[in-house]
Amino acid sequence: MDKCASGEIVAALMEKGWTRVEARQALAVILDTVSSALVANRPVQLVNIGTLHPRVCDVQYRHPVSGEMQIAEQRRAITIRVSRKLSQPC
Repeated sequence: MDKCASGEIVAALMEKGWTRVEARQALAVILDTVSSALVANRPVQLVNIGTLHPRVCDVQYRHPVSGEMQIAEQRRAITIRVSRKLSQPC
């Protein structure tokens, strides 16, 4: 699967008439805003794309020697609920 790197997003904005500096600044503001909302445990809705939901997970594992179930520190994760528009077949 191919990834879309931030450079490609900047290039796409430049094709729309933005300067490289403006495009980089706009992308940085967007990503900072999304990151801040997720760190604050708030969902982020991206219209026609989906919603990012932050969540805290307990991690359980079996100790390799004793076989006892152990609970590690909580970890943070993001789940994505995809928009109906994207989930429909082409």
